[in-house]
Amino acid sequence: MKLKNAFLKYVSMLFAVSVILVTTSCGDEAEPVTENIFEIASANPDLSLIMAEFTNAGLDGYLKAEGDYTFFAPSNTAITNLLGQLGLPDFSPIRSDIAQAVLLYHVTNQKLLFKDLVEGQSFVTLETESFEVVGGSALKTGGSANSSIDKANIKATNGIIHIIDAAMIPPSIGAEIVAKLGTVAQPVFLGKDFSTLANAIKKADTFASANELTSIEGLLANRTKQLTIFAPANAVFTTAGITLDTYTAMQWYGIITNHIVNETWTTFTAQQTKSSIAGHTLMVLTTSAPTNPAAGIYSGVAIDSNGSQSANGQIAVEGTAANGLAKSNGVVHALAGVLAPPAAL
Repeated sequence: MKLKNAFLKYVSMLFAVSVILVTTSCGDEAEPVTENIFEIASANPDLSLIMAEFTNAGLDGYLKAEGDYTFFAPSNTAITNLLGQLGLPDFSPIRSDIAQAVLLYHVTNQKLLFKDLVEGQSFVTLETESFEVVGGSALKTGGSANSSIDKANIKATNGIIHIIDAAMIPPSIGAEIVAKLGTVAQPVFLGKDFSTLANAIKKADTFASANELTSIEGLLANRTKQLTIFAPANAVFTTAGITLDTYTAMQWYGIITNHIVNETWTTFTAQQTKSSIAGHTLMVLTTSAPTNPAAGIYSGVAIDSNGSQSANGQIAVEGTAANGLAKSNGVVHALAGVLAPPAAL
């Protein structure tokens, strides 16, 4: 009898242990993932800045799409630090093509767990450029510092999210940002309002290169200079029906160099004159021309660029440190009009 009781007690104990194990196992099972990358990241308050940029750029569909993706999501601190380096309050002044490239550089079209990020390996992003794993959780990109993973392996129905401590910058864009950061070239080449001018400068510089002339792009990024550039906004060219093909590289070079003065010019008086680097006289006709805030013209400074005694352009927004147009090597004045040299147009 004692032997039978002992056996029954042993069987009962095994049954109890098996119940505990089964219960524990069921409790440890992860809840099924039902949300995609966009939904999970949008619900994370520490990712609100990067998610707002994806939405504003119309790229949220990439994070909602079915498939296997990995989103390296910069924290709010990472985005704030990047904006601080650029001297910008947000991403709205940045050219849309640059902003889109930076955003898509944070996404790969393959599912990468933390264990897959092996030192020495490179991974292609949706932007088409690659980043390299350089050790531990560090990712080498085109930025001034590596990005490190703060939180890994957040699972979604269409892939994985890793939260990173620094924004990832495509190498091609990183090189351009570093060269131009803090100079008058920064708002011209990175700003969304001057993309037509930036493209025209690149075309003009093909003429400069072929004829051993000063590169306009290089001049604007030269930190040893003090310059003023009167920069026509995109709307000026659109309204005038001017496209990149309207002028040859040589003509663009002559026109654009007439918008640059080899000193910082921020105080204007009527009948005041300065020479452009093209060698032509720019004259302030008046400082009290009618303004039109509805059209973005807040300054009354009107300029004659070809001796006609009529205004070829009016400063729309005078460059200041507050609006990001005053830089270490000079100032950019947003211009309504084109400062055509004599007989150029």
